[in-house]
Amino acid sequence: MKFADLTYVLKFHIRRLTRPVVNALSYRFNTVYYDRFVSHWRQVIHNDTPVGKDVIIYLIYPKYGVQQSHLLALERFRDAGLSTIIVSNLPLHPVERDTLCELSSVIIERPNYGYDFGGYRDGILYLDDRLSQLNNLILMNDSVWYPVTSDADWVSVALQDNRDFVGAASYYGDAPTTPAEMVRFKWHSETDYPHFHYTSYALRIGRNILQSPAFVTFWKRFPLSNIKDTTVLRGEMGLSKWVLDNGFSHASTLDLKQMHEWLFSLSAPDIRTILTHETATYHPHLQHELRELLDNGTDTEEWRSKALACLTKTIAGSGISYALPGVIIRESGFSFLKKTPAYSSEENSEVLLSFLDGSNDPATEIVRREVKEYRERMDQKAAHKAA
Repeated sequence: MKFADLTYVLKFHIRRLTRPVVNALSYRFNTVYYDRFVSHWRQVIHNDTPVGKDVIIYLIYPKYGVQQSHLLALERFRDAGLSTIIVSNLPLHPVERDTLCELSSVIIERPNYGYDFGGYRDGILYLDDRLSQLNNLILMNDSVWYPVTSDADWVSVALQDNRDFVGAASYYGDAPTTPAEMVRFKWHSETDYPHFHYTSYALRIGRNILQSPAFVTFWKRFPLSNIKDTTVLRGEMGLSKWVLDNGFSHASTLDLKQMHEWLFSLSAPDIRTILTHETATYHPHLQHELRELLDNGTDTEEWRSKALACLTKTIAGSGISYALPGVIIRESGFSFLKKTPAYSSEENSEVLLSFLDGSNDPATEIVRREVKEYRERMDQKAAHKAA
């Protein structure tokens, strides 16, 4: 074994053995540390627009500066009658700050501590006593493009829903299955599975939850973490579990059962088209299986069964908004496009561009331009690494 390989193995096992201790310590002390020693670096800017009864906390991480897609989203929030609290996990340039002030009620600039849930927490605790007076609170972050088309309007759909808690999509709501069972795989989105959760990039919280003192307590005691997987566990899964355990009504605006029925009604040639041009993969073994499937085999019923198995494994492994980003927009009117495929690999960025290219929609054009910028940065990084 090479020295570099041995070093990697040692580091992997050290992290594996120490992570439980790190998680336990962070659970107890990270939030206290942030509140006492880090939070004073926050900057809160109050703008001329007052905070109304319907509020959105919009968490941004403008690594490449404030983009046109950010401004489009903020304009949509304003047009929907929302009061916007922008929480930025990076410092803003003064010119960008001035621009954002015109489209928001409050701007909170904070250290990037605790990922999106750290930012959501600061926004919610800023509202504090006013929470119980709100009609609706939306949490949204810029890990997605919204809106991806000019007629996409998740905000209005979510505000009109009378349930207490509404997410754009859910994940890990499916029973564990073996590869052999994947052909018979069906989405049920059962909420009693341990890892079920509503995805945190778009959530709408209604009056019944906002009037609950336990909701504020959840956020005050929320255990911050700078480990992404831990934040997903405590944040997305933790908040979803809290909603379910307290008996609040809940739903996802993306109908996974309908998507299942549509996918399983497709012919073999249609499935081949989706696998070839519209499926983003993130796991090496699935990428290998997908290439083998497309390179070897004809569009027989046996091939169709294997292709559906591969497709459903991909969806189960990463979530439908990651795996079939263009498909759910086209077939279900989904309002969001995840940014991860744009920079995860050349193949995945092509999946996005193949969907976006050819559209004359102004909102889609903004998204397409930013996807290409991600692609250019990825290509430059690869060229620099190869040099």
